[in-house]
Amino acid sequence: MTDIDTRPLYEPVDENLENFRRRTFLKALGVSFAAFATPGCDFRKPTGKIVPYLVQEENALPGVATWYASTCGACPAQCGTLVKSRDGRPIKLEGNKENPISHGALCARGQASVLDLYDSRRNKNPGESANGESRSAVSWSDMDQTLQGHLSRINQQGGEIRILTPTLASPSREAALETFLKAFNSARHLVYDSLGAGSILQAHKASHGVARLPRYQFDKARVIVSLDADFLGTWLSPVEFAKGWSIGRRGATDGSVMSWHVQIESRMSLTGASADLRVPVRPSALKPIVIEIARKVSESLGVAEGTRLPHREGASPVAPDVIESIASRLIAARGRSLVVSGSADVDVQILANFLNHVLANYGRTLDLKRASLQYSDRGAGLGTLIDEMRSGRVKCLIVHEANPVFDHPRGEEFALALKQVPITISMSRTPDETSELMRFSCPDHNPLEGWADAHPQTGVYSLFQPTVAPIFETRSCIESWLTWAGQAGSAYDFLRKTWRDRVFQLKPADPAFNGMWEKAVHDGFHLVESEALDSPEYRPRSLVQVNLDRIPTDTGDFELVTYPTVALGSGAQALNPWLQELPDPVSKVSWGHHASMSLTMRTARSDVRST
Repeated sequence: MTDIDTRPLYEPVDENLENFRRRTFLKALGVSFAAFATPGCDFRKPTGKIVPYLVQEENALPGVATWYASTCGACPAQCGTLVKSRDGRPIKLEGNKENPISHGALCARGQASVLDLYDSRRNKNPGESANGESRSAVSWSDMDQTLQGHLSRINQQGGEIRILTPTLASPSREAALETFLKAFNSARHLVYDSLGAGSILQAHKASHGVARLPRYQFDKARVIVSLDADFLGTWLSPVEFAKGWSIGRRGATDGSVMSWHVQIESRMSLTGASADLRVPVRPSALKPIVIEIARKVSESLGVAEGTRLPHREGASPVAPDVIESIASRLIAARGRSLVVSGSADVDVQILANFLNHVLANYGRTLDLKRASLQYSDRGAGLGTLIDEMRSGRVKCLIVHEANPVFDHPRGEEFALALKQVPITISMSRTPDETSELMRFSCPDHNPLEGWADAHPQTGVYSLFQPTVAPIFETRSCIESWLTWAGQAGSAYDFLRKTWRDRVFQLKPADPAFNGMWEKAVHDGFHLVESEALDSPEYRPRSLVQVNLDRIPTDTGDFELVTYPTVALGSGAQALNPWLQELPDPVSKVSWGHHASMSLTMRTARSDVRST
């Protein structure tokens, strides 16, 4: 190369770019393209390497996608999914049409969860930090040897061991945890769900004697009364509920009209935006409103249990004709109506149960025999755990995929009490407020990397299967618990054994097992039609537990309402940029938070009229 032009590629420009003319820009752009196209020049070569897809699956063709049936791990609903994998890498998740929960649909968090797999901020390997220093990576063998020594010493000295997890609803994980608990007699398992259903479980404990979450069948309901339950957006199992709700909105096959839906809520939700009648009220007004509805229904049906429900003039902010319209529609659809409540007030939930009972909805639109198992009733012990840690009784705490420092009302107390625990072990997949305060990190696989299972509803079992080899040095929580209990083994073998013994209930040498197992892996789920829980009877005196005198009066100008968003839910996927940039379906806000205020709620009685 000769006669090289040594003039500048572009003219100097001001910081405000005012002198950056079009001709100058084209010069720079042209030289850039020429530089990339010129061979033989001394450019710095990239240091990264592209690893070829050397070990292909049998019958796999490059560029041709393969689909795997699996389960979504983005939230406790655990919908059935189909994972699209191309050249050994999962790239897309869709709903499994055959799955009885998802019915072919998948929410935004489930769709975006594939990005969590490739997140560079994941906890990549086991590690230990001491005295607040950065965590140093260690091998799994060294980690196991260290933790087994600590656990054995604590157990021999009579120290308390605690394991904190969300509701597992997984036969294999529960069985592995049982093995761990048996190995250490001072160990105890606690459940914490940041977005649980504690008020519903407590209400059914009062009204039916069992803390059970019913299966809500919106497809069978002709009249739906929702008390601040965003069942199309974030409440419990929104994908399943939206599918059932949409079936009812199309009308029944027998020619009946489509369902009628009233939403009584304190903020504009996705469900409220789709309702036939929306009644905006303060959160504190839900209780007097449902009392009025229950009183009207009881009087019309001649139910003696409802005679103790008082009528207080002006207690309900909803116009009397609206209450009358709602009650009459519920009575007309007796046995085909449904009352749901998202309130954290147990009294409101008990009143909703009473309405469903007198309207003969249990066994029709609410199923307690084939109930939901997505949330557990063992979440009330976190306050006790904080007190135990603070007193020094707890010598080892293991936290698996829970972040109470961030999302529990007593999170700051939890963080302070955590300093009193000598051995703290986090099994979180990604760094969070709780895991950053813990000494040992033993990260679990991403749901797309390992074998596991789920039992979201009575009679419904589903499988997680790996669609890619673990990207980082993570390990299944099943293998970790088994190893620390002295019974090391692979998660796959333990899962097969658990399904043979607990799901299929077959003998070890039964030749039918392989066929049943292969079909379950192919379909992604297995149904046990015969599985059903007992059928508890309604307790007539459950209304006695409702404090009818505790009805909030004027609470001031505003009442604060906090709620999970459709995109981020509890915040566990807050690092996912796809979800951060997803506009809220109601407010259209993305990449941030906002506060909505109703200036008319201060003095207005609802002027909504029946339609």
